[in-house]
Amino acid sequence: MAGKTKKGVLRGAKIAGKHSSYIPAAKKIIVAAKRSPLVTKITLSEIRRIRGGKELIKFQDIPVGLRLTLRGVTNRQIIFIHTKDRNAVKTLLEQAWQNKK
Repeated sequence: MAGKTKKGVLRGAKIAGKHSSYIPAAKKIIVAAKRSPLVTKITLSEIRRIRGGKELIKFQDIPVGLRLTLRGVTNRQIIFIHTKDRNAVKTLLEQAWQNKK
């Protein structure tokens, strides 16, 4: 299960929202998005428990950028990435997802 985050990962002007926890599968995605100058804001949603399964990431275009659905082994979290260049950010986050393992 996800625990409270270390203060450094979710600190800064780009992080928005009331939720300060993230699933383990999301850490590299959050760090990569935070470091990118193309990303203007990151909003975390609540964490939901799900049946066991493999980790995966799903991207959806939204008016302000991207909606990411991240699935961990036993939980799921939605993250909103605000950006004007969806394709570049999507490529960056896909690379971070592949390198996390």
